[in-house]
Amino acid sequence: MMMMMAPDWIRARALSVLIALFATATFISGQESKQMAITFDDLPFAYSGQLTMAEQREAVTRVLATLDKHRVTATAFVIGRSVTNANRSLVDSVVRAGHLVGSHSFSHQDLGMVSAEDYILDLQKGEEAIKPWLKGVLYFRYPFLRQGNTVEKRDAVLSWLASRGTVVAPVTIDNNDYVYNQRLVDAKAAGRTIDVRDEYFDHMMKMAAFYDAKGRARMGRAVKQVLLLHMNYLNSLYLDELLQRFRDDGWSFMFEEALKDGVYRLKYDYAGMQGAGHLDAIKPTAR
Repeated sequence: MMMMMAPDWIRARALSVLIALFATATFISGQESKQMAITFDDLPFAYSGQLTMAEQREAVTRVLATLDKHRVTATAFVIGRSVTNANRSLVDSVVRAGHLVGSHSFSHQDLGMVSAEDYILDLQKGEEAIKPWLKGVLYFRYPFLRQGNTVEKRDAVLSWLASRGTVVAPVTIDNNDYVYNQRLVDAKAAGRTIDVRDEYFDHMMKMAAFYDAKGRARMGRAVKQVLLLHMNYLNSLYLDELLQRFRDDGWSFMFEEALKDGVYRLKYDYAGMQGAGHLDAIKPTAR
């Protein structure tokens, strides 16, 4: 039997439908490929001076409840010098909840301001301070994201860390959440009420979108991102909605899986006085 050819307009419409379906599938796939690790700096608690111990404890409890609600396993980095008998239970609670703990040094020094030798001594003290909570791999997060103001200093510390099997925990989505926290806590201490909610969410979503685009431009694909937050009062109030907004925008969460992304095998190639996230420091542009 002879087959009749479909008219041109039918074939054109079918082709347009296929193109639309492919575009939709590609968009959804792109959305699903957006992944990030959630990390917290400055445990036991950041900017704590104007909050009571009870308020800090309540804040950490809210953060942990939110992470549990969203089924997120986070990694938190401890400043060794900040741990006291009064607040070590905050770190205990993070570990009991199933989250990983890493080092944020002992005294939060800036490698641009001290020698490599003194910095390494501080890292050793930081490791010792968090031994009770370590499980498996030791992760280290540079204070201020500053890896040294000279190539020699940067490479000396990186070499020492590598010799001990310590894994540098990178950051790709840096966002200055601590600025919003300081405004909120200072107002609270002064007996004033301020609302930073909409401004904070708008800023965070823009930063995530910015670094998602930068990762794709650098690597030609979606990069598994690492988000820097702080364990603070601000995030105890807003983390629940923030994570939901990320989910609604197509993000999913992990940590150790994120570090398997090939982008983190590219050399951190910046030395200077500024802090630089990983996507800002890798050279040359990777393809």
